[in-house]
Amino acid sequence: MIVDRLERSRVDGLCEISARVRHPRLEAQRLWFRFPAEFAPDRLDGSPFLAGVLIWAMRHAADIVVDAPVSPALLANLDKIIAILQSLSPADRRRIDVDVTPGLPSPPIATTGAFFTRGVDSWYAVLQALEDAPQDPPLSHLVFCPAAMAWPTSPEVRRWLLNAVKQAAAPMFLIQAENDYSLGPAEVLGAEINGKGGLNRTGVYPAYGGTRESGHAAFASLGMDVWGNDVCEFLDEVFTRSTHLRSERRSAPADPSE
Repeated sequence: MIVDRLERSRVDGLCEISARVRHPRLEAQRLWFRFPAEFAPDRLDGSPFLAGVLIWAMRHAADIVVDAPVSPALLANLDKIIAILQSLSPADRRRIDVDVTPGLPSPPIATTGAFFTRGVDSWYAVLQALEDAPQDPPLSHLVFCPAAMAWPTSPEVRRWLLNAVKQAAAPMFLIQAENDYSLGPAEVLGAEINGKGGLNRTGVYPAYGGTRESGHAAFASLGMDVWGNDVCEFLDEVFTRSTHLRSERRSAPADPSE
């Protein structure tokens, strides 16, 4: 797999950095990241793109060549990162070689961010950072990466998500705003989720704000007044049912044949 031709552009008021990604199994395509312009790096480097292709490359036993400098700190920990990723799924992720040249990235910006998926784990991490154990420096930004932006152009992402939904045992509640980048997740994944019955459900809410970006990231991180009660009700139902099932198992008579 070759990562090259790094570019910077402006899309919908956001800064976009992108790189071409090539592999014999794939058509050449561009991997991109978008974010507010105030967080734009002074110079481009290959670090985010190496991170972005790493798991795919491990799944397909594809060595990586990055035609751009990569952070020495990332390279110093790359073997450990690959070992951890492989340990999480030994049958699907193989050790690979990475051919890159070290190079210092742009100076860091005074922010502290955390990935945020809207799941219980993400909420726990955020609330703990803000309330239970304030960080120094404090948490200032959440990085939200849902599938809606990639849904129309990435069949592999669609397959992965659909398979994950089919195999999921825990109840799911998928929510989107009408003006998200794509309602494909609600339409395709939602049909699978709703078909499971039980506590599983999908919700498409009215447009949030006046842009795709506001219906996407702002809805997720700032729209709790819209979806908060529904999500809390869903979690209450899940936890109540889970507690009830555990109680039934503890009170059930022992099987004399065991």
